[in-house]
Amino acid sequence: MEVNDQSAKPARLLRPGDLVRVTLPAGRRIVRILALAQRRGPAPAARALYDDLTPPAAPRARTSLPRTVRPAPAVRQSASAASSTGSGARSRLDGNAPHARRPAQAVDGVASRDRQA
Repeated sequence: MEVNDQSAKPARLLRPGDLVRVTLPAGRRIVRILALAQRRGPAPAARALYDDLTPPAAPRARTSLPRTVRPAPAVRQSASAASSTGSGARSRLDGNAPHARRPAQAVDGVASRDRQA
């Protein structure tokens, strides 16, 4: 921050006629103080108290990239196609997944779930 071309701390007292230069992340602002308010007020009233001397920003060159066509989403293989690939990997779509429910095995014609203990 500079006041009248001299380095200043933000707490420095200002007077009407002072030229203030402030460096912000968005760029540098230059304002001339026209008057001071007796108390804090709304933004439109505050804008009337200074004259913004910041030069207008140079127009930026348009650097947009040409639009590209996105590829179509991948199509899932059916259960028969996935198991016929021979990859040896278990598919969750076919019944070989470790969490798949298996029918109860029958011993002597009676399923284990139907046996009485």
